[in-house]
Amino acid sequence: MLTELSAYYQIQPAPPAAVDVDVEAVLEKQTIGRLIELALDGRPIAVKLLNSHSIDKRIEDQFMAKVNTIGRTYHRNLVRLYGFCVEAETKALVYEYMEYGSLDKLLFEKKHEIGWDKLPVGAARGLEYLHHFSLKKIIHYDIKPENVLLDSNFCPKLQIYTTNITMSRAGGTPCYAPPEIWMCIVLGRCCLRWLEGGTF
Repeated sequence: MLTELSAYYQIQPAPPAAVDVDVEAVLEKQTIGRLIELALDGRPIAVKLLNSHSIDKRIEDQFMAKVNTIGRTYHRNLVRLYGFCVEAETKALVYEYMEYGSLDKLLFEKKHEIGWDKLPVGAARGLEYLHHFSLKKIIHYDIKPENVLLDSNFCPKLQIYTTNITMSRAGGTPCYAPPEIWMCIVLGRCCLRWLEGGTF
């Protein structure tokens, strides 16, 4: 079964290009939330199958808005989102394939000679692009080693859309949430106390 994917390649808004992917290979493995290696036009890609159960119209619209925003980002330290699939039974994201996987798998391995000096700098540059230079400012709610992926040259790239980030609210792993979120909560509580006549 061939499923059409709308891919966004350009930084500037442009009509999406249609590409085809064999989703049966993904569905046969039944790996919700895990990346699966496939080939598209002779190049390796990674397909992540999302849980499509109980996704209503509002959440699907949020999903499409996020994919539209992320699909228009381009930086050497971000994993490219090549396309997506939204059908009744299939929700999938098509990513650039990262040969060495996530950073957390290599942290304690001694068999790879990794330039540890460039890993944090590359991840920070990707984050800086999201916060300051992308068309729409994007806050990454889930910065952790599992979401820093490495290509064939051990170049670090942030994965923007993860399954830990829910489609209905700002999510992510609580320990890795940006401090601005917690500052807003604390400031909000202080303001409420002040309005009620209390002290800080």
